[in-house]
Amino acid sequence: MFLEIAIGSPRNRGLLVSLEEYHNYVIDRGSREPVYRSVYLYTDEAQEYVKKRGTLKDYFGIRGIDDIPVDIDKGDNTDEYTQQKAKDFVNKLEDLDLEYGNYQIYFSWTGYHIMLSGDLFNFIPNKNLPFVVKQTMLNMSAHIDP
Repeated sequence: MFLEIAIGSPRNRGLLVSLEEYHNYVIDRGSREPVYRSVYLYTDEAQEYVKKRGTLKDYFGIRGIDDIPVDIDKGDNTDEYTQQKAKDFVNKLEDLDLEYGNYQIYFSWTGYHIMLSGDLFNFIPNKNLPFVVKQTMLNMSAHIDP
């Protein structure tokens, strides 16, 4: 499987690298400039698509996922309200008997990011995966940024 990465800026998208190669990019380039990665994983079919078109724009093929970012934004709410929504989401995860190692919590200055292991959901790579992931996350909480 491949990741789409962008080096320096999200505008520099379009480079597909294997999961193994991604770590080398982070180590080699990450100390000098930002290295961004896609949420989804791509197959050889996507790599051929990029070779022909130079971009993944309008690609609707098979995707997989390894980690699922959940974004809980502050928006017009108070810090306390936003923090409580993040706590409620984490409590829901703990009610599902997930251990802390199955997710990580990050403060993002405008809310919280909670990174879930994709293994928790047994998502199968397919063309509709982005829609399935989005609906699954919205079913878990209405307070996340879709």
